[in-house]
Amino acid sequence: MGQKCAPYRVEKESILALFSLLEKMPKLLKYVNTIEQVADFVESVGQDKQSQEYLLKGMKGYIAPVTAQVETGVAVFREAKERAKNNHEAISIFGLLRLLKDPTVQKTLRFTQSLLEVLAEKSSK
Repeated sequence: MGQKCAPYRVEKESILALFSLLEKMPKLLKYVNTIEQVADFVESVGQDKQSQEYLLKGMKGYIAPVTAQVETGVAVFREAKERAKNNHEAISIFGLLRLLKDPTVQKTLRFTQSLLEVLAEKSSK
């Protein structure tokens, strides 16, 4: 065994680091035990079909409303894109002024202005 250890030069710093690590072992052991319990739970759920179905049903309850909103948003954008593609009218300055009075445009402009202010504040820090 002496010859196997001979190529390794054990310095004082290494020994101190080893003792420091040994002092921290009880705390590390708590974390390892917690990780092991989580891994065992995930493994048991992964093998149990009933638990998987229950988990999927629960997730669908959260995902379905979000999916519906995304699909609605995509449909709105597609319709707007199609209308814009088929509309060849020139937009006049009076048309722009009328658009500026629209509540949806006002809300969007206020949001855009606030977003730019926040971005400017964040980038100046």
